[in-house]
Amino acid sequence: GGPESAIYKSTDAGATWNKISSGIPTEDLGRITFAPSAKDPAVVYASIEAANKKSGIFRSTDFGSSW
Repeated sequence: GGPESAIYKSTDAGATWNKISSGIPTEDLGRITFAPSAKDPAVVYASIEAANKKSGIFRSTDFGSSW
């Protein structure tokens, strides 16, 4: 966790990574865990610890591009 914690996404098997910021807290982030949907591969859930009471469960419906 800390100032450099973020969610990153790769669309080329890990050759490059892009930082995702749409819809997630802008505060310092702590632990981040992910859980994919068993029914829809486009849906991903993330549990995000964040400063200033911004922690929560976040959902993406576009393979993690936005939350």
